[in-house]
Amino acid sequence: MPLMSQEVRWYFPGELARFPELRQWIETTKPFPEEGTVRPPAFEGRQDDKPDIYLFVPDADDMGLKWREGQFQIKGRTSRRGVQRFAHHFYGAVETWAKWSYEGDDVKHAFAGWFDGSPGRPWQPVSVRKTRLLRKTRLDARGRHVEVAATAFPDRGLNVELTDLEIGGQRYCSLGCEAYPDDTSLADSFVDVVSAWLEDLEITRAVLAEHQSMGYPEFLRKRAQFQLAIAAK
Repeated sequence: MPLMSQEVRWYFPGELARFPELRQWIETTKPFPEEGTVRPPAFEGRQDDKPDIYLFVPDADDMGLKWREGQFQIKGRTSRRGVQRFAHHFYGAVETWAKWSYEGDDVKHAFAGWFDGSPGRPWQPVSVRKTRLLRKTRLDARGRHVEVAATAFPDRGLNVELTDLEIGGQRYCSLGCEAYPDDTSLADSFVDVVSAWLEDLEITRAVLAEHQSMGYPEFLRKRAQFQLAIAAK
């Protein structure tokens, strides 16, 4: 069964150090009560210290193919829920996604070669190195969100992640909020919960603006188009 999620993401050029307000916010904001021991977020890379490898679907931004930590992942957008306002004046595009993950020796044998950039392939993989700060909430039995440790794996909740990205030697960063699974109670509360997280973020509205908000496939496609346009000049 796929993992269903509801998400909003923003992307910015340059490394996270350009936006100290974002770093301070994610390390200090306390919108929800804590459950158990919750430590301040720390930067973490992938377990195997390797980048995520993406493949483009031509002329499409509703499907992502990715190799991550020994898994072949397929992620497809199932709907757009439109641009929403969060907290005081932040705007972002809310989307729902379904993700399938497969792993094991047979999967590696069948699909790993798609992502290795071998000569003669009809596609060019995109390598994205990620380092992130992560915080998580769990939706409890009473319908309340409580913050849990970043190492926890709640069945129902919302993740907030601030990520440094390196793509083709260039630096970007992103802010993403992802709720799972995409059921009625989480869908109805998504804007309110994300707004609670962003309430204390003191940064210009131009940073978390509508034109900066999109899913990973759309961001990577637009970046590739921009790079091609620059190269053609």
